Amino acid sequence: MFLLFMAVWLILNGRATVEIILFGLVISAALFYFMCRYMGYNSRKELLLFRFSCRYLHIPILHIFLQKFPDQKLPPFTLIHP
Repeated sequence: MFLLFMAVWLILNGRATVEIILFGLVISAALFYFMCRYMGYNSRKELLLFRFSCRYLHIPILHIFLQKFPDQKLPPFTLIHP
């Protein structure tokens, strides 16, 4: 969520200067602290979400990327649960 807050901050500002990035870090940290303190969110959930997204999101992204090269024969991807 922290990275998402920071990304939204940069997208809404439209440019990236040192001042905007520093303010974005402070505001994102404050929002993340608020979520952890009052909304029951914690950094363990953040880490699990990051691991899950890294483990499973690369498959559809890889398929989308490799569709641009139709001459390559690709085996079908299957999700293997650890």
